[in-house]
This record gives sequence, C-alpha cells and structure tokens, in this order.
Amino acid sequence: SRNDEIAPRIRNRNPLNLEMMRIGRKPQGFRFEEKKISYWNRLTLEISGSNTTAEVTHWTGRKIAVASTTETSIRNQLFNKTDAAAVQAVAKIISQRCLES
Repeated sequence: SRNDEIAPRIRNRNPLNLEMMRIGRKPQGFRFEEKKISYWNRLTLEISGSNTTAEVTHWTGRKIAVASTTETSIRNQLFNKTDAAAVQAVAKIISQRCLES
C-alpha cells in the first residue's frame, strides 16, 4: 500500500530540530565581525544600582526568557533587589521559564 512506501524526500519543518538534539552546528559568524557568535542561547545578567535582570537570548536575537526584580511577584519577596538572594531568586525563575519555553 501507499503508506508502506518510504518517502524519497523528507522536509524538516522544524528548523531548530538539530539544535534541540544537540547535533546541529553552532553559528560561527564571519571572521571580521566585531561581535562573534559561537552559541545557541546566551544568558545576560545585569545588576544595576537598583535592579537585577537576567535574559536568555537565542543567536537569532529572539528573547527566550526574561526575569527581573522589577516584577511585582519577585520584588515582594525580596528585602534588597541587588544582593545575592536576589540573584539566586532571578536565576531560579529564569531557569524555570527556560524549561517551560
């Protein structure tokens, strides 16, 4: 029957499939570019004078997850928004959001 035949061509509808299976190549960028890209996802941690913000960005520039002490649910549970406890809270929240996305 037709269902038993092997398809001669297979189209990958998910372009991030190889990346998720950890067998795809990481983008290297060009040699003379000022900003080198050798990652799939980049974690940026910014501790300013009054807030702590963590952001995970895909190499294409799309933001995957953001967590900050400016969010009301995080801010209400912290005494200081820039100390080690704040960084730990933001890290736990952004890791959970990355797993959910």
